[in-house]
Amino acid sequence: MLPPLVMLYAGFLNRAHHLNQDGQRYWYSTQPTATRLANDRASQYAEEDVLLKIEEWLKKHEANVNMRGDFARVYPCPPTTGDVPDDDRSVRLIILKPEFAHGLKDQNSQAIREAQDMLDNRGNSRRNYRNTLIFLAADRNRVEELKQGMRQYLAWEINLRRQRRAQSRPLPKQAGSDAA
Repeated sequence: MLPPLVMLYAGFLNRAHHLNQDGQRYWYSTQPTATRLANDRASQYAEEDVLLKIEEWLKKHEANVNMRGDFARVYPCPPTTGDVPDDDRSVRLIILKPEFAHGLKDQNSQAIREAQDMLDNRGNSRRNYRNTLIFLAADRNRVEELKQGMRQYLAWEINLRRQRRAQSRPLPKQAGSDAA
């Protein structure tokens, strides 16, 4: 357990928007730090937007054949049971949406209900090759960490994009700098 004064000091550093630190050196700046800007921006994302971005990220990376492992196909976050075909006997991985989380020893979690629906149905018809599907669900105890990680990723992505844009702009010419 940290002493109360150290905890107070650490909390102050985390909340001070204009206080910078480099090792043992501290200084105030007129601009907020990049970390503070990213943390502020990350806290402003709505949960629905974050879940949508997680799904987009999974779908984008599913196209990489090297990340499929031994599965014939990977289906990240299928919107309906009809989006997972039932015409192939090869083993396929279904990554459930992050809102369908599963908890240890929970026999009636959202993930189990969704997986059961996908095992039983393909659209409006019954599924034939049920034993070819494997499901992956987020851990209910860690899904908040996943969402917070995506918020941070999105916030830093914006910070880096703005920084690159600022660096690519030509510097303004100063008066009297031309030696003509």
